[in-house]
Amino acid sequence: MTVPHLDDIKVVLLKVLKQYGGTGRPRDIIPLVTREFPELTAAELAAVKKDGTSLWENRVHWARQRLAVDGKISRERPGWWILIEDEPPLPVVVAEPKPKPPARRVRNIAEPVAPALSLFDEPTRPFAEALADELEAAAHAGDEVRLLDAVLEAMLHFGFDAQRVTGDGASRVFAAAPLGRNRYSVLLDIEPGVEALQAAQEYEAADFACLVGRDFDQALRAAAGEGEISLLTAGGLAALVRRHGREPLLLTELLAVFGEMPRADRAIAEVIRAAAARSRRRRLLHKVAELIEHFNLTQPTLSLTRPDTILAALLADAANEFSTRTLQDVQQCLDLLELLGVISADDEGGYASETSLKGAQDVLAAFSSLERAAADAPPALAAGNGGAQAG
Repeated sequence: MTVPHLDDIKVVLLKVLKQYGGTGRPRDIIPLVTREFPELTAAELAAVKKDGTSLWENRVHWARQRLAVDGKISRERPGWWILIEDEPPLPVVVAEPKPKPPARRVRNIAEPVAPALSLFDEPTRPFAEALADELEAAAHAGDEVRLLDAVLEAMLHFGFDAQRVTGDGASRVFAAAPLGRNRYSVLLDIEPGVEALQAAQEYEAADFACLVGRDFDQALRAAAGEGEISLLTAGGLAALVRRHGREPLLLTELLAVFGEMPRADRAIAEVIRAAAARSRRRRLLHKVAELIEHFNLTQPTLSLTRPDTILAALLADAANEFSTRTLQDVQQCLDLLELLGVISADDEGGYASETSLKGAQDVLAAFSSLERAAADAPPALAAGNGGAQAG
């Protein structure tokens, strides 16, 4: 049989959690969910991923993640699956249908989709790694439903406004990059049908169309080239997901992938190089903070936190990775540190510290984790914001 669809598993998981009292550990809940699918064969239950973990249990974890995104299961207590009590639904305003605009329009996503979760239940297993493994495993298994689910999660993970669209009996993923004048949209499919995808691209008014699969033969590559369709391997998409987990990719950078026809994988190296350069700039920011601390300790009476003195310190060691940095690079770091309140301009043309190196690192860490900062907001403030939004 085909492994049950995530939507079916979600329904069963909710029912089991309710029967279990609303709270339970995965090791207790998953066997109860499994009992609800007696059609699963022993071979399917015994199937494992490359890392030795159960494919079926991984599927149940994915269903739990979807329910967490939907606001049905809490994410506040790692290692526990906790049902969130239902709240009265907000009134839904249904707009009058409008005639379809001409092709090449920008599709409006009626309902924004919550971003993908950052972690699985296991704190040591990053979401990006698990998602990349799922993309590769689904492609290897030839499971089209499962692969399309993973493609949707990947586009959400990158920061696209993504949703599933259905037409001509097929289900696809429509992903929009909400970038103002730089906006673009992509229609992704996993079926090897170039003509059908072209027709769907025109109907959805997507700027690009992309087929995702395990591999593509010569005939399909030729047809995709003629039809201006990008062919992206699941392995290539997995590589981008893994890189995004370490150094977030920009939507403008990913445009190079979907615009590369027919073999989108050829643009992946370019995207990864851009992410690596951004990672080096981030490390420079931390290095500048370290140099400021060094100046404060060795020459506390002098105003040495200036772009020229910091650059000189960087260039003094030709062996380090910052020996090719410029004055502009240093000034950008100082501007950001000043914006964050870590340093402030002094009367001698330099900057004075407002906190220690440890304090600066804490500020930078908080700045890079907006989700954590939002979760730590006082309840009254959070409630007030919610009320303002509702009004």
